[in-house]
Amino acid sequence: MSTDEAEKKARQTWETPQDFFNILDSEVGGFDIDVAGDAFNSKCQNFIDEANDALSLDWFWKLHLKGTMDKAWCNPPYNNPVLWVDKAIEQVNAEPGAVVYMLLNHDASTKWYSQALENASEIRILTKKRVQFIAPDGITPSSNSKAQCVIVFRRKLASAPCHVWHWDWAKDLEAFNDGD
Repeated sequence: MSTDEAEKKARQTWETPQDFFNILDSEVGGFDIDVAGDAFNSKCQNFIDEANDALSLDWFWKLHLKGTMDKAWCNPPYNNPVLWVDKAIEQVNAEPGAVVYMLLNHDASTKWYSQALENASEIRILTKKRVQFIAPDGITPSSNSKAQCVIVFRRKLASAPCHVWHWDWAKDLEAFNDGD
């Protein structure tokens, strides 16, 4: 693999900031699995890395061997989000009670966003502060130039609308930290 290819691949593995993750983790009572993690950036003890190919696995079956665990975190590679959105839809439709929280760039003009809008229970458009991802080793950190959204997938009736709202997560982070 060339240096350029390695850097391009590493650019898809930026880590979610812990403080941002903690707000959502607390909200769901603790995520059970990070379905797009690795040994360096995973937010959960249980994770599916690239070698295990989360897009071809059932995200929850191994967890069920440990008991009922059905809350997944997903900060997928941003180079092809439609595959991850489709997989999240498949997983929540196959698994009663499952929930997947997915962090993506906010771009309402894309196919994957349309898919999410039709199938997710909510989309939170992050306002006032961008998520500052943590660069992998060997990549020069830079500030985030794009807005993000958190898409929450739960099984729902096809006719049920997706709740789209704006979330000032920095304000919630302050309140969350004050509660410690």
